[in-house]
Amino acid sequence: MLNSFAVNVDQYVKTLTACAPSRALVTVPHDGVGEALFDPFVPKRHNGCIVRDCGVWPIVRDMIAEAPVNVVRGLLPRWYVDYNRDAAEAFESPHFAASHAQYHGAIFAQVKQVLRWFGAQELVAFDVHGFSNQPPYAPRSGYDIVLGTGNRSTILHGNPDRALAEHLRACGYEVFLPEVAVQNPRAGHIDYLNGGYTVHRIAREFGVNAIQIEIARRFRRRDAAAIGTRLSADLAAFLKEYNQK
Repeated sequence: MLNSFAVNVDQYVKTLTACAPSRALVTVPHDGVGEALFDPFVPKRHNGCIVRDCGVWPIVRDMIAEAPVNVVRGLLPRWYVDYNRDAAEAFESPHFAASHAQYHGAIFAQVKQVLRWFGAQELVAFDVHGFSNQPPYAPRSGYDIVLGTGNRSTILHGNPDRALAEHLRACGYEVFLPEVAVQNPRAGHIDYLNGGYTVHRIAREFGVNAIQIEIARRFRRRDAAAIGTRLSADLAAFLKEYNQK
């Protein structure tokens, strides 16, 4: 795996650049290092969600071991900075401004690099998260994966979201795929986890497709490594096919 990437760590942001050109970029904002590594006097956030998306990184790590793509991972705990927010809301202490800026600067650098190799129509950014609470309209068994695109407002070229959902459903997963927003949300598909700051900013500023992938907690549990490993392999299969098109 290490031979497939150039690795850089700066301001608690880890960047893995695939040695071979890739049409995909993966970002991981909420599964960094543990809070216990930090001095208890480091100022924490008092507003906004501070929950860690535990178990997301192992799934992404195993996925990119099979299908190397560019990755940006925020390492600071969400207690201190939320990388998936605008700087005005992401942190409460100026100590963390540099890490937030580095994270989004690294994402922008990766996007620009891919755009030099391929057109905007070719790049897809995947922002990977974890969720615990099921949408109110979920099936009885719950969703395994929720895709967030702001009711497809971050899908600007083709149908990569539908292709991903079709692939995962064929693999046996229950997937929520949002559709275009409707006048009355109850009459259509509500985009429950509708894509946060990162995917909307990437789509808006670079004109590329961006999808937030939310992974259910049952795949991220330490005592459920087998199904998490299977999900990694199934996501890797999609990335391999996408990169080879």
